[in-house]
Amino acid sequence: MNKLFELSQVALKGHTLSFTVNGTPVICDLFEISEVLAHAGTEQVARMIVDPVGVGFHWPELDEDLSVSGILKAAGIQVDPTICSTNQSERAFRFDEECETVSLS
Repeated sequence: MNKLFELSQVALKGHTLSFTVNGTPVICDLFEISEVLAHAGTEQVARMIVDPVGVGFHWPELDEDLSVSGILKAAGIQVDPTICSTNQSERAFRFDEECETVSLS
């Protein structure tokens, strides 16, 4: 499987999503870029999954997806995709509500 973007340092605090994509830091207000997330509860927003190949972020309970490309475009940031092979197709980021951290599982 090819990895589209290299995502790291993913953090979600309230409605603010921050992450590093291919070495470039990004901070975005989820409520400004998604009407679905703007109307969701804090716990629903916290249950985010990060796509293991770097395509984007998913909220299964809300059936909402945000692509890294779309977030970058909305923020006016240009980052070239990283195409590399990965065997991490079963891995996903999970948000720990108690610690308010996101980790790779």
